[in-house]
Order: sequence, then C-alpha cells, then structure tokens
Amino acid sequence: MIENDRLIQRIIIRKNLSKHRVKSYKTIIKEIHEITNKTITKLINEAKEEQKPKIENTQIVIRDINDRQITQIYYKYYKYLKSKNKPSSIDQKLKTFRSFFNEYDVELPKNIRINIPQKLIRNGDIPDIEDIKKAVIHSKLRNKSILMLMATSGMRSGDIRNLKVVDFINATIKYHEYKDINEAIKVLSKIKEVIPCWEFIPQKTRKQGNICITFNTPETTKSILDYLKERKHLKNEDYLFTSTKTKNKEKKIRNTTLSAIFRDLNNNYFSGKSTESKSFFHAHALRKFFSTTFRTHCHDTIHQKIVMGHSLESKILESYQMINKEDLLKDYKKIILYLTINENLNNDKNFISIEQENILLKMKLESTHKQLNNLIREVKMLKSLIWVE
Repeated sequence: MIENDRLIQRIIIRKNLSKHRVKSYKTIIKEIHEITNKTITKLINEAKEEQKPKIENTQIVIRDINDRQITQIYYKYYKYLKSKNKPSSIDQKLKTFRSFFNEYDVELPKNIRINIPQKLIRNGDIPDIEDIKKAVIHSKLRNKSILMLMATSGMRSGDIRNLKVVDFINATIKYHEYKDINEAIKVLSKIKEVIPCWEFIPQKTRKQGNICITFNTPETTKSILDYLKERKHLKNEDYLFTSTKTKNKEKKIRNTTLSAIFRDLNNNYFSGKSTESKSFFHAHALRKFFSTTFRTHCHDTIHQKIVMGHSLESKILESYQMINKEDLLKDYKKIILYLTINENLNNDKNFISIEQENILLKMKLESTHKQLNNLIREVKMLKSLIWVE
C-alpha cells in the first residue's frame, strides 16, 4: 500500500504536506508503479546504487547520468504523461516527481521544459459588475452576502468558508468597542458606511507565511449584518456563513454547497457565457474580478499583493508589521465605486463626478506635500552650504 510506504510517510512528516499535496504524490507514485512495476522504495534504492562510484580495472568509475535507469524512467514517465495530460498538468507532475526523488538525494537528469500556453484574459472572459449584480439580485440573503464578499474583497472561497463571527467582530472593531456580536450588530447597524478590515492567513498559502489584509464595501457589510440578524442564538464562535439545514445549523457552509450555488446561477442566468468544459460564473472568477479592478485603479504592486494574500518578494518588506493599513484603506476606497453593486449608486452621475474629483484632489494634495518636502530639503542644503562658506 502506498500509504504505508516508509519513504512516503517520512516526506509527509518532514514537509508537513497538505492533504492535497499528499494526494499529488500518491497519484504520481501510482503512475510510476504502473509503468515500471516497481515500488518507489525499490526505485530509489536502485537509483542510489547506480550513482555510487565503482571500481573497474583499478579505476574509479561513475556512471554517466544519461546512462542510468532513473533517466530512462524520467523520460518514460514524460511520454506516459504526454498521452494523458495537458501541458500544465505534465509540468506539475514532473516537478513533483523531481521533488520526491530529490528528497532522498537521487541525482536526476536535466529538466524537461514544458511550453505552457498563457491564456489572455479578454473582456467578457470574467464576470463584470453587471453579471455580479444579476447573480446577487437572484440570490437569497446568505448567498448574496457570500457573493458580494467574494467580489469586493478578493477572498478565496475556502477562506470565506472558514470565517467565524468573531472574525467579523475583529474586522469591524474600530467602529465599536464590543466583543459580543449581538452588541456589535446594534452599533454597526446605525453606522451608514462600515468598511471592515480583514486580516488573516490564507488557507491555500499558509505554509508560505503569507498574510492577507483586505476590505469589503459598505453595502457588503450591510448585507452581512442583515444575514446575521436573521440567525437565532448567534455566538462569537459560530461560523460566519452556515448551512441552512437544521441539523447542520452551526456547521460552516460546505464546498459542495458553494459549488451548487454557482452551478444553479450558471444554469439559470449565464448558460450563454459558459461552455461544456468551463463555467463562466464561479468563485475564482469573482476573485479575478476584484484583482483586475484593484490593479486597474491602484498601481502600488505591494498593495496589490497584500490584498490578494500573495507573497511579498521584496526583502525590504520581510515583516508585515511595516504595512500601513490606512494606506491600504486609501487605495481600497479608490475602487469602492467600481465594486458597488447597488444600481442607484452606480448610475448616480453626481456621485461619480464627486468621487472622481475627490480622488484627483487627494492626488494633487499628495503631490503638493512631496514638492513642499523637496523644497524644505533644498533650503536646508543651501543653509548648510552658506554656513560652510
């Protein structure tokens, strides 16, 4: 059994592999067994034996990597994958193959380069604000709140499913002083615009140590509040979004339930935009909508990565403590207009012109401050030169 193989058990423990990653390793090991009829342990032992120096005619001889069995298996596995997988899957499986054998110090041949065609995102490929509005209008309150949170925060569906009521309290804490959700709801319901600040470790990239700091629009907050008011005996430790079934009242919403929500929306309202192989309206498409909107109107690449929960490559920002949440919020406020689903607000020309005017004024003010600071520095330099003379 693959699960009982000691080498697999070791790599699972040492790398603290996720269930998804363990599944990937098992799939590859099963496929390699299919083409070699050998266990992974036997293949590793044979490969390590082959790479040992041998003495032939009093000379130390090391077998060339191209003549070793592991190279033949590597290329054989590549041919096997080509007949069954698309380029991106081949690339991923070969990387996992190498990762496993590298773990046990097996020397491998050079990488096989896989050309993965890059798909361009064109207008109409992902939902726009009108598509999201259509989905929201035809959804019940819980589902509406989830869709709006996805579209206006960029959160992954897995992270939204894991949110608890206490996370909502913490995200809105600057608007109230309560630790109890029922008291917090009373205060928040009286405030016209509440923009929560969500700070969490994304489930998908937990091992990379990424942190996500993002926000959602005031109308999304209102929808969440309306949904929470409907629920009885609400407690801080409850999941923010729960199953509607009575017996699962306090359980978080399942991934299959989310899939069913999107499937129904696609079948009923987006059938013309979906294909047999791909649905048009899905959770990741809403994340792309948010990402595209933020990137279009906010050009700070570091801020883009933070709100999406991506890795910060810059060594200057190794610590997330250096992140200024107020600066992030300023950038987020620039795009609220483009994330707002309410028809009246979106079509209000006066509101749009005022918002755009405010943004321009802020930009001019920031530019003036920079110029003033530069002038102050120049004056100080001139004074120091005069003093020296």
